[in-house]
Amino acid sequence: MEYSRELKASRKARLRMLENARQNERTNKILKEEITKEYGIKKPTKRDIERYKLYKELEHNGYRTLYSNRYIPKELVFEANDIITKDHILPRTLIYDESWSNLTLEYRDVNAEEKQGLTAMDFIRRKYGPEGEKEYRERVENLYNKKAITSTKRDKLLMTADTLPQDLIEKQT
Repeated sequence: MEYSRELKASRKARLRMLENARQNERTNKILKEEITKEYGIKKPTKRDIERYKLYKELEHNGYRTLYSNRYIPKELVFEANDIITKDHILPRTLIYDESWSNLTLEYRDVNAEEKQGLTAMDFIRRKYGPEGEKEYRERVENLYNKKAITSTKRDKLLMTADTLPQDLIEKQT
C-alpha cells in the first residue's frame, strides 16, 4: 500500500519521503549507539529503538506516561516481561493505525486491564473525570508546545470515539 501511495505522489513529495526515510535511518543509528552505550544492549532491535523513541518523547513529562502519569524508570523500557507496553492511542478495535502518531508507552495494567479499547481521551474521562481530563490535556499540550510530539499525535491523544473523522474510519473498511 505504501509503495502505491509513493507512486501516486509528486516528484517533490517522493523526494521529501526519501529524505524523511534517510533522516529516520540516521536517527535510528544514533539511537542504537545510545542504547548500546547507556543500556548495554549490544544489538538493539527495531522494537528496542521504537520503545526508546517513545520513552524519549516523554522526557518533557518527566518520563511519566501520558494516561496514568506514572513514572517509567529507564530500566523498565527494555524489560522482556513488558511491564511497560506500547499503546495504540486510537485503539485497533476502532481503527487500524500503526503510525508513529498513534503510539505511546503505558504501564501494562493500565493499557490492557483498564483502557481496553477506548481512545485515550475516552479512557481519561472515564477513569479520572473532569479534573483528570484537565491535567491530561495540559500534559499533552506541554509535550506539543515543547515539540516532543506532532500536531497529529496531539490530535489523536485528544480525540474521542464519537469525534473520529468518518473518512479515517472509512479508509479502514
